Amino acid sequence: MIDGYGKSGEPDKALELFHQMQLRGVEPNYVTFLAAISACGHGGLVAKGHEIFESMERDYSLKPRMEHYACMVDLLGRAGSLHQAWDLVRGMPERPNSDVWAALLNSCNLHDSVEMASVAANELFKLNAKRRPGAYVSFSNTLAAAGKWDNVSQLREAMKIRGVLKDTGSSWVGAEIEA
Repeated sequence: MIDGYGKSGEPDKALELFHQMQLRGVEPNYVTFLAAISACGHGGLVAKGHEIFESMERDYSLKPRMEHYACMVDLLGRAGSLHQAWDLVRGMPERPNSDVWAALLNSCNLHDSVEMASVAANELFKLNAKRRPGAYVSFSNTLAAAGKWDNVSQLREAMKIRGVLKDTGSSWVGAEIEA
C-alpha cells in the first residue's frame, strides 16, 4: 500500500502509513523501506527520504541494499541534487551496480549534466554493454540536448559495433466495434 500511494502521487499518505506501521510495532523490512524512500522521491521529499534511508541501519540494523541506493540516487536526482547523488554513489560501501548507475544517468539526463552523465554511462556500459540499450539512448539524449552531435554520432556508431539494439516501442489501442 505504501508503494501504491507513493506511485500514485500520494506520498503523504504513503509516509503516514509507514509511520502508523512503526507506531503499531510493525518493523519495516527491506521492501517497506524501498517503498517509503520511493514515495519520498515521487513527492520531492528529499530530507524525509534521507532520514528514512539513514534510519534503516541506525534503527533497524538493516544494511541498505543496491536498490535502496539506486532509489536514493533517483530521489536526489529528481530534486536536482546531482552532487549529493554523486557523493552517495562514490561513498557506497560496495561497488555500485547497474541500477545505481542508471539512476544517476537518468538524473543527469533530467538536468543536462553531460560530464557526470558521461561517467555514469561509461560505468554502466562496462557493467552490461548490451543489456541496457536504454542507457545508450538516455546518454545520447543528454548529449543531443547539449548540442554535442558528433558525440551522439559516435555513440550511435558504438551501439552498432557492440550489437546494441534499441528497444522496440509498442502500444495497445482498444476499440469497441459495433456489429
